[in-house]
Amino acid sequence: MARMWEPDEIDFLVRHLTYGVSDIYGMYCEEFGAVRSYDSIQKRVKRLREAHLGICGTSIDSPSLAIEIEGDFDEEDEEEIGSYEDLPLTPVSPKLMKEHAMLWLHAIATTVEGQDMTPADGVKSSNPSLIIVISDVHIGKKTDIFDSTTAMERVLSMPEEIVRAGNVPDSVDEVVILSVGDLTEGEDIYPGQNGVIEMPVIKQSKLATEVYWQLAHDCHSTFDVPVRMEFVPGNHGRMSKTANPMSNWDNNVCQCLQLMSNVAPHEWITFNPNFDKFNVIDVKGKKIGMHHKGVKHMGTPAMQVKFAGWTISKDLDLLVHGHWHSWSTDMFLGRPVITNGSVCGPDDLAEDMAKEEPPKQAYFLVYPDEDPNCFSFVGW
Repeated sequence: MARMWEPDEIDFLVRHLTYGVSDIYGMYCEEFGAVRSYDSIQKRVKRLREAHLGICGTSIDSPSLAIEIEGDFDEEDEEEIGSYEDLPLTPVSPKLMKEHAMLWLHAIATTVEGQDMTPADGVKSSNPSLIIVISDVHIGKKTDIFDSTTAMERVLSMPEEIVRAGNVPDSVDEVVILSVGDLTEGEDIYPGQNGVIEMPVIKQSKLATEVYWQLAHDCHSTFDVPVRMEFVPGNHGRMSKTANPMSNWDNNVCQCLQLMSNVAPHEWITFNPNFDKFNVIDVKGKKIGMHHKGVKHMGTPAMQVKFAGWTISKDLDLLVHGHWHSWSTDMFLGRPVITNGSVCGPDDLAEDMAKEEPPKQAYFLVYPDEDPNCFSFVGW
């Protein structure tokens, strides 16, 4: 029986995936000794690379970090069996699966560093930037009026719906997509949740990656301008309350998009990874703060103090947030606060909170020498 792969071994391989297999094997032997064969290292590296590229195969569906191959074999065995994917798989305990998944998410989140903003990333001209806010997509959630197909259709309809509304000028010189968390529905976020989801969270993450990749390309083809995407994670993506905060499925989507753009680079599309809860970006000289939960409303002194603290400490011109599944624009201290809606719309929780609002997502314009304006929402 093959020896179980330990988390520190997996972590070592993940940190060296950019090296050749021969180099990885040599470094592995120096670190752990020659306790595994070259073939064993080669196969594990292959699976990890597939997982980190978001490819849907046995390594993802199983997932590869939660299974072990029975027995040990060499190239002659492989000729008889066919390939290592055909070998019987032995599932490990749920606890070890969770530990491996958390390690995998954390490793993905640290594989590629966030890009520093350069003039090429932020378009500089007198024309406006179109800002599209995406949050609370909850791909994987299933209600009587919502499922993953509906989520995909709504998100991908946004460029066309914005054009149809007719309040965005032809002179925009870039599209900035603000991803403000809860891209996936997650698992075990609240009691009974797993009974109302369509698919495991790993598949939710893969589908969200595909949708965002397509959205970026659709925005480029619709508006014929550069597109960049900025991120903050939400609470539904968290692996657990005790996991590293970066171990978040929203971060996994973000990282997969970055890796995909490295494999298939496009000079007009930029993905800027960010794994912190707060992200401040520059658009036409304006500082836009992104935070998933933000402020629930601006109607109490406590919320006003919280917003004022962010405004002063981070020198914000505008705050964008999601989480509450309600949509509004507000103003405090002369700075706009954009509360984005959801893509999923009403559900049982919304009914309990008396927040049964229709699904909506925000967009607006930022000019170089003006306050952000033209705040609007796409609704379904």
